[in-house]
Amino acid sequence: EIVAKLSKMKIVARCESIKDPFAEEFTTSLKSDLQNNNINIVIWAGRFLPAQKQLLESTCAEADFNAYLHEWCDLSEQGIENSYISRDVLTKKAGIIIRMSLARARFLAPLQPVSLPATEAVAVIGAGVAGLQAANSFLRLNKNVHLIEKESGVGGKVAQLNRFFPKMCDPRCGLEIQLQGLRGSDKVELDTLSTLKKIEGDPRNFSLLVEKKPRYVDEIKCNACGECASVCPITVTKDTPVEMPMLTASPLLEKAIHPSTPLDYPPSYVVDREHCPPDCRECAQICPTNAVDLDQQPVEKTIKAGAVVVTTGWDMYPLSKVEEYGYGIYPNVITSLEMEDVLANPPRNKSYGFIQCAGSRDERHLEYCSSVCCSVALKQVMQLKTVDPDAKCYIFYQDVRTPGFDEALYQKVKLLDDVHFIRGLPSVIRPDSSNGEFKIRAENTLSGEEVVPSVDYVVLAGGMIPSQGSEEVNEVLNLPQTDGGFFESH
Repeated sequence: EIVAKLSKMKIVARCESIKDPFAEEFTTSLKSDLQNNNINIVIWAGRFLPAQKQLLESTCAEADFNAYLHEWCDLSEQGIENSYISRDVLTKKAGIIIRMSLARARFLAPLQPVSLPATEAVAVIGAGVAGLQAANSFLRLNKNVHLIEKESGVGGKVAQLNRFFPKMCDPRCGLEIQLQGLRGSDKVELDTLSTLKKIEGDPRNFSLLVEKKPRYVDEIKCNACGECASVCPITVTKDTPVEMPMLTASPLLEKAIHPSTPLDYPPSYVVDREHCPPDCRECAQICPTNAVDLDQQPVEKTIKAGAVVVTTGWDMYPLSKVEEYGYGIYPNVITSLEMEDVLANPPRNKSYGFIQCAGSRDERHLEYCSSVCCSVALKQVMQLKTVDPDAKCYIFYQDVRTPGFDEALYQKVKLLDDVHFIRGLPSVIRPDSSNGEFKIRAENTLSGEEVVPSVDYVVLAGGMIPSQGSEEVNEVLNLPQTDGGFFESH
């Protein structure tokens, strides 16, 4: 019925029902009509398998029929095979859908493919663990990789951790494995102390303008011998809000000239020039390879890439805004990231109060859960108890969120001695001037009782926010973001 009606339409030269698209009689007849210009547009109505589509398109191509003059109308997508609807209704609907496709087909044009210049190189912005993994993945695909990092070294936040769950190994081991794939490859170009300033072009043919800040040390000449640091008269404190007296070593102090951070790759020193006395050139004079160049200037370079991968990571929410916990005021109130430094050599027989969701799931700060904070605290408690079995730990929480394999970690930590879980966030913490401890006041919502334990150190599990580097990159890329400011896939 539909075929009969369509055959009568003025612009329809041929209309038939195909029983077998592979039949030689049909393909030969179709090719003849196309070659004789009896047909200039083809509408395929029905459901065709990929192999059938490929055969029909190749048959038309053999007759020099343009590939953009096909209109595929899959009736099954519109519910035509619904057995609960009467056949008359379905037949009428099918006719309407085909006529709609016919109306659209009248506007099809014989387009021709256009070849555009392109490059298969990839630019990866951010050389943390995600950036290094991405770079290695592209190397295995035999692609050139431009790795752009704003810090003097690679590794990002992972390089700042003390142990990595579940194997509790040094995270630098895993980063070293990633670096092994990059070292010595002529397909990788690493630019540290570099930021993206401008991007032009289109996918497969981007042009990125990158500014590289001076390192004041030649990366090729430097052999990382450390002679320069031995004569540097300036000792600076790394970026941290408060002194942490619980550290027996002092990893927060470094010379104005020091190895790349957070991970010393590239294996070259870097000068924090803003801390140097104006006329001091001690490091340059003693350097045995003449690698120190205190007159270096910023340079710009252009990178060609077919694709851009953004792996700019995260920062911790500024916990000084959570005023009730005194971060930045009391030296023994630290973040969970700073606790990683403490775990390198923790003091003995001390007590710790772990406060979860510090600034997270809070309409005054971050409304979302950062998803890993509970597992981080549990990992740190387990490591702390391994090093110091006499340590006392109090974990104040709203809900313990440890999905998947992390649930086993939660169950294991619950069984440790002197580890107490208190469901309820502290209203206030008060320092005890007599002994340097803190009294943490909270209500255990499971028992309804008030608890006021005394602890030596308070560890705040702060929420995660997009890194400052992410904000800077997005001023150039203008990528879509979630409500929390993190990048969505583009």
